Amino acid sequence: MDKDIFFAQFGHLAQGPGGIKKLRDLILQLAVQGKLVEQDPNDETVDLLLDQIEAYRDDLVREKKIRKSKPFLEVMEDEAYFAIPTTWKWCRFGELGDWGAGATPNRKQSTFYGGSTPWFKSGELTGGVVGPVP
Repeated sequence: MDKDIFFAQFGHLAQGPGGIKKLRDLILQLAVQGKLVEQDPNDETVDLLLDQIEAYRDDLVREKKIRKSKPFLEVMEDEAYFAIPTTWKWCRFGELGDWGAGATPNRKQSTFYGGSTPWFKSGELTGGVVGPVP
């Protein structure tokens, strides 16, 4: 299906049984596979971005704000869920941020919120999707 056919049939798709959910699922799937928009060849490389994240994490370790993490295993080809653009790279969650578990601070304590650390409660993580955060 090309875009002209898609747009011509959009109303039928959206109004069909479960149409909106199916369209949302399709758009999300296209986005995470890098098929929603053309890739910009002027974007910085994923390796440069991951190097910047690693350097930032190293600074936080030196400042004793976070603990040094164990080295991450490279994502093997058979672990990839689907093909992604050549300018993208599969990586481990730990390479992107500092993850932890435990008690989330009470939302009434404003000193914990509005800073650089996003907090999510387990109830906000349903079906692999982060729900609305109050």
